[in-house]
Amino acid sequence: MEDITNIPPLGKRRECKAIVQATKYQCSQDHPMNTRLKQLSSGRLKRSSFTLETRALQRKHQEALPKYIEPIVFTMNNTPCEEKLGNVTIQTSVPLITTKDEQTSNVKKTLTMSMLEEQYPSETWVRVYTDESAINATTNGGAVWGNEQPDRLAKYGAEQQQEENPVCFTEMKTIIKSLFNTPQQQDSYHQLTRSEQTTIFRLRTGHNRLNQHLHKVMKVVPSPMCPCGEAEQDTAHLLQSCNLHQALRDKIWHSVTSLEEKLYGPVDSLQKTTRFVEETGIQV
Repeated sequence: MEDITNIPPLGKRRECKAIVQATKYQCSQDHPMNTRLKQLSSGRLKRSSFTLETRALQRKHQEALPKYIEPIVFTMNNTPCEEKLGNVTIQTSVPLITTKDEQTSNVKKTLTMSMLEEQYPSETWVRVYTDESAINATTNGGAVWGNEQPDRLAKYGAEQQQEENPVCFTEMKTIIKSLFNTPQQQDSYHQLTRSEQTTIFRLRTGHNRLNQHLHKVMKVVPSPMCPCGEAEQDTAHLLQSCNLHQALRDKIWHSVTSLEEKLYGPVDSLQKTTRFVEETGIQV
């Protein structure tokens, strides 16, 4: 199931959580675990202790993890957001603008632009390009005259010895999670649409709305039998042998096709399977 859903295995997820938690303890200077992680472990023969496990994981990934991390400071003062918003002025009106009936929209626009130019000069604006007009100036050095010198300086700086700056806990957490993420697979299953993936996943795992699962696991239908009355309604019966859908089966698959091919074959085979299920009208 982990391969199908592209989710990291449970062991990797546990290791990731352990390193994140240990890093949080190390950033919290006043936490009791901060001292325990720095000291030698008293139970050296106890292989499953949190301290020993996390130390081993940190040694394993020490080349990819930053060496310095900023401590977490807990304070009861104003939050950083409140401090930044302390100097913010909210303007809710424009001088000289009266009622809607007395002034036209052009007059209101002129008064508004005049106020913006007076109180917020255009020289101090931060311009955001949303029409891709600035792409040429930021890609491959740009085609704008004068970019050559900044490009040379940037390349020179990248070649020099880089200083190790401490990272915050949030950034460290992101780096740790990236070490344990499963690379996105490009197999046939992951080339399907979301709805097609859902259908194939339910058919593969058996966790679906066919009568066998609804009867034996969910206990919501009285019988696991297929409406054809010949066998229990499961994935294999639906795709391979149910007589109620034999005509549709012959229409989609012109030759004998194995269940393995229908569930784990190339993209076109999986799409045939999802089309078959859709045209039967059965909700899986």
